[in-house]
Amino acid sequence: MEGPHEMSTDTTIRLSDCTLRDTRNAPGVFMTLPQVVEIARHLDELGLDEIEIGGGGTGPEEAEIARAVNRLGLRAKTSCLVFCVTSQDVEEAVRFVKDVGSSVAMFSLPSSQTFIDLRLKRSFRATCKLVEKIVGYAVQNGLEVVFSGEDAARADPELLVDYVRAGAEAGASRFRFAESVSALEPSMMRDRVGLLRERGGIDIDVHCHSSLGLAVANTIAAIEGGARWVSCTVGGLGERGGNTPLESLAFYLARFRGRADFQLGALKKLAESVSRATDIPISRFASAVGEDAFQYEKGNMFLHCDAYEAYTPESVGNRRKLAVGKKADPLSVKIMLESLGRDASGFDIEGLSKRLQDIAWKNRRCVELPELEQLLGQEEERWVRKTS
Repeated sequence: MEGPHEMSTDTTIRLSDCTLRDTRNAPGVFMTLPQVVEIARHLDELGLDEIEIGGGGTGPEEAEIARAVNRLGLRAKTSCLVFCVTSQDVEEAVRFVKDVGSSVAMFSLPSSQTFIDLRLKRSFRATCKLVEKIVGYAVQNGLEVVFSGEDAARADPELLVDYVRAGAEAGASRFRFAESVSALEPSMMRDRVGLLRERGGIDIDVHCHSSLGLAVANTIAAIEGGARWVSCTVGGLGERGGNTPLESLAFYLARFRGRADFQLGALKKLAESVSRATDIPISRFASAVGEDAFQYEKGNMFLHCDAYEAYTPESVGNRRKLAVGKKADPLSVKIMLESLGRDASGFDIEGLSKRLQDIAWKNRRCVELPELEQLLGQEEERWVRKTS
């Protein structure tokens, strides 16, 4: 058996996306093979370090999908996650991972007593022995191994150290701390990860669900505690309240953790690709990629947008827009007219802005372009009659 894997001294925080595993397997989500391939290309264009592409035992199409993604020749590593409850499961899992062409096997095993009793029905010590066998077998067969502690957040912290060391000594490259049921708040996450980083002898990866809306906060806290890998999905889409959004983590790592290699301009088309594949709309107010992320109604804010934006829309593949709505003012109307190639001097700007406000309030929405064009035609005729 290979000895313990050296804990990394590299301080780079690496990003692993599981959209093609966690999101794709969420209830009601069905992705076709071409959609998976398209998303994989966009993820790789963004510059992620690892892409999870599914795993054995979750559907008859898994092997075909995994092979198709691996044939793309992506820069990112690809991993396959498999759930193991017996030492025999690992033999089939290793064959699957090697057959589809991935180099990283990610084994998910229960780590809390609740899940050990539910899934394994064995003692904690016997579970650690199972971890050793599974990790050791996969390492001996030439795979890089990540082992994920299902429900690690609710595991006894001291016992979890022994669990992690069992996998580390068997040759795993990192341990994934799975916050499966949103049991921690950020200071607790920081302390738990810090303990494992100090005594586990292996790099720590964190995977958070967001039932309490704390996935981003807990992931950042895990980084502060020493985690070197973080997991995410596009838009945070996933089971049980979703996951940590890729967009938030990519920006955080780029701005505050020195990851200047991410191609953030790919974010918008990536989000659109996932939205089409899942039939789940992108929230209008989603950071970076939402339709309203760079939209204004007041003219002064639009003209001085640099004072209101942390980054430009172009840097994420989005665009800046001026809406005509309940806050339409003379300046915003003038800007809109000029963008449409109209001479603002041919209109009663004050009156027009008031009429647009009234329309927006009446319809309970912004004025759409055909409505605006129709109104402008009417206003031009009225202005001509008034001034002639």
